[in-house]
Amino acid sequence: MYLVADLGNTRIKLALFNQKGLHSIKKYDLESNIESIEAYLIDLDSNTPCIVSSVLANSNQIEALLNEKFNVISLNAKTTLPIVNGYKTPETLGDDRLANAVGASALFPEKDVLVIDMGTCIKYDFISKNAEYLGGAISPGVQMRFNSLNQNTGRLPLVDPKNVVGVTGTNTEESIVSGVLNGIIFEIEGTINRYSSLYESLTIVFTGGDHQRFVKQFKYRIFARPNLTLEGLYYILKINEVK
Repeated sequence: MYLVADLGNTRIKLALFNQKGLHSIKKYDLESNIESIEAYLIDLDSNTPCIVSSVLANSNQIEALLNEKFNVISLNAKTTLPIVNGYKTPETLGDDRLANAVGASALFPEKDVLVIDMGTCIKYDFISKNAEYLGGAISPGVQMRFNSLNQNTGRLPLVDPKNVVGVTGTNTEESIVSGVLNGIIFEIEGTINRYSSLYESLTIVFTGGDHQRFVKQFKYRIFARPNLTLEGLYYILKINEVK
C-alpha cells in the first residue's frame, strides 16, 4: 500500500493506493479532531510509503503525526518529478497544482492537457505533450465569489444555489446566481477556446469539489477525474519511493 495525504484549503484527504490504483479515501473537514485522523492511521503499517502535500499555512500537527509513524516525502519545489516543471517560480507553486499536472501527464501521455480544478479557487493548469508543465491561471472559486458579494456590499444576501439559472435573473437572488455561476461558465468556456486555438488536439480534464456542477454545461469532450490530485501525488511518491 501507498499512503497519500492531501491537506487542502477546505478538506484533508488520506488515500491508500495499491499497484492497481486508488484503493480507498478518507476525508476530513479542517475542524476534525486530530484523534479521528490518528485512529485511522493507527492500523496502517509503519513501512507504508507516504507523501504529504499541503497548501495550509498551519498543518504542523497533522504532518507531525504522519512523520512520527511513516517515512514521509513532503512535496516541495525540490522533489523529483516525472515531468519538467517550467514554472518560473516553482517555490511559489501550489502542491495541488503540481500534483494535478503530474497526474494529467501520466493519464494522458503525449497529449496537450488543460486541467481545470474547481475547488476553493478555480485553477487552470497546462501540461504540454512533451510532459512539461507551463503554468496557468487562478481565479476565485464558487463559494468565494458568493461570499465576496455578500461581505463586500451592504445589501446583497449570501446565496446558496442549487443549480445554474438562466442568464437573465428575474430577482436579486437569481441575478447573483446567474452572475456567479454563468460567469464561471463563460470564464471556463473562454479559457478552453483560447487554449484550443493554440493547441489543436487539446485534452480537457475537470477535477475538484465543484466540477460536477459544471461538467455538463459544455459541448467539449471533457474527462472528469475527481481524484486527480491524489493520483498525481501517488505517481510522485512512486518515483521517489525509497527502495
